[in-house]
Amino acid sequence: MIVKKSLRQLLRTPLRAALFFLLMTASTLLLVFGAVLFSQSTQRIAAAESEFETVGTVEQVPIDTRVTVTPDVCQGLITRASDIYGETFSVDQLDFPGANYILPPENRPYYVTYLPEMKRSRELGNYRRQIVEFTPLEDTDGDDGPVEVQITKALFNNIRPSQKSENHWGESEISLQEGDVIPLCQCRTVPTPLKAGKTYIAILSGVHCETHFCLEYDVFTGPHSTQRDAVGNTVNVGYYPERTRRVDEVTADFYEEGNRGQDWLKWADFQGSSGSLFSVMPTNNIRLLPSFHAKLARMKDGREITEEEYASGAAVCLVSSSFAQTNLLRVGDKIELPLLCALYGYSSYQVLSSYADYSLLNAEGEYYEPFWTAEYEIVGTYRLVNEGGGGAGEIANDLIIIPSASVGASVENNIAYFDPINALSCSFQIPNGMIDSFDTALRENVEGLEQLEIRYDDRGYSDVMNSLLNARNTAMLLFAFGLLSVAAVIALLLYFFVVKEKKRTAIERALGFTKRQCRISIVSGVLALALVSAIVGTVLGAALTGTVGGAAASSESVSITSETEEEAPATVSARFSRKYSLWAGNESFVENSEVETPVALFFLIPASLLLVILCVSVVLVNRNIRIDPVYLLSRDAN
Repeated sequence: MIVKKSLRQLLRTPLRAALFFLLMTASTLLLVFGAVLFSQSTQRIAAAESEFETVGTVEQVPIDTRVTVTPDVCQGLITRASDIYGETFSVDQLDFPGANYILPPENRPYYVTYLPEMKRSRELGNYRRQIVEFTPLEDTDGDDGPVEVQITKALFNNIRPSQKSENHWGESEISLQEGDVIPLCQCRTVPTPLKAGKTYIAILSGVHCETHFCLEYDVFTGPHSTQRDAVGNTVNVGYYPERTRRVDEVTADFYEEGNRGQDWLKWADFQGSSGSLFSVMPTNNIRLLPSFHAKLARMKDGREITEEEYASGAAVCLVSSSFAQTNLLRVGDKIELPLLCALYGYSSYQVLSSYADYSLLNAEGEYYEPFWTAEYEIVGTYRLVNEGGGGAGEIANDLIIIPSASVGASVENNIAYFDPINALSCSFQIPNGMIDSFDTALRENVEGLEQLEIRYDDRGYSDVMNSLLNARNTAMLLFAFGLLSVAAVIALLLYFFVVKEKKRTAIERALGFTKRQCRISIVSGVLALALVSAIVGTVLGAALTGTVGGAAASSESVSITSETEEEAPATVSARFSRKYSLWAGNESFVENSEVETPVALFFLIPASLLLVILCVSVVLVNRNIRIDPVYLLSRDAN
């Protein structure tokens, strides 16, 4: 009964009640809309922090170019250019006070392992190379063009007897067998005089000579060592020759122990076993690998290597899904990896192919002995997003990935190739949003940066984060304005419907109402008006958030377009690049990221408003009740 009278009393001023209903509804709508947008923006910012990483890559650039001119029997003079580098730059030089690396710089080699029981998922392209003994049919100084020679023995070839290898001139390179007569030309090497009737050995490959218009066999690199020390200097003990194209004479004792024939036998064995060589890459985290950072490579089965396993050097590994499928391997299986040698700054494409520029023979002419052997458990498999197109470039075919700390031995005496650090082998991770400050500190603390080209790739984090922060700031403004509006509306509501109702309270008390009944009489009508307006405002705010909120947030986002190398801002020591970034093609991270609608806010906000109105109303009514009703009535009468 009291509540009904309170509502009728409220409706005695319909214009005032309607005005406050509309104001409270609009303020609640604005408050709900701003609070939900703020919550969603905060979720997107947290998602961006976990989704994006800022990785820097380091490459040592050449300081000069060396040009050499060599004679060629068929083509005259051939000019070749090669890069000259300064003093080898170590990643340790990038460590400076205040660097604040999440993952410090690492220079990843490729380790070569020999797994005869394993098969490659696919074979790579090969040069047609054959190791044969031959006898010239006439004397030659080697610089007078092709001469016919007869094959006397075949030690190795990678052309199957039934395999045809025709070039576009219609010439067919054959698998050389004893008795074959072929034209031999020493046009690309320092010529060796050959005598008719003597026996020689060389690595031959068929090439089309545009001078003589025929298929001739050229001399390729013979047995050699590519061993280097820890800073890239050639290890030379005076026994093993440098990497040169050459022909050796086969004498009666040529293949005896200690003679050059042993080198050729080992070289033939190395060429024949190359199909069982696999590459292993150590790393402190796969996030540092360009292909994984750019999302061009993803986990398929199992899990990633954990932070604890990286730190402790656990014997775990990741393998490509194609390698696992070819060799019937599953997550949980173990493979033993004897690591033979390390290749620093090497091209991933050549690690397992016969294009290889490294040798498995050390400076003493012996095969590298494994410097580390351990059994690794497969904890996950990965795959390239575009199997045909490949990753960013560092993922070799059938690459096995292991924690760097799992290798418990020094590779110092087993370095088979060494080039300066490059963008595919050297990288580090810094906190998001710190590119400018980090680069400034790097320039101030590290010497020799003129030798380096450093690229930073945050995969569009800066652009996305700017848009997210703008959206959150807008939501904060909306929420603050809504909060102020609600506060003002509540203040006016309580003033007109509670504070100014002192006379009504005095009359009700004079009529015998208890204090409790007086409170219910005043507060119930106010709460009813506030409840309806808060519910309507909340519903409208929720609807507006669902239809307009997403568009409002995405309107703050910036389209991230792909950036070519020419468009990227460049300096001598640093460039910012998104060359390998999938996010470079996205229109908006804000638009695509999934967030949870904070449903609790739709209950919490109106409930809080009603609680505030209830508490303040009761306080104000109590103050009215404390005043003597006779005093109020008499003052009004006067």
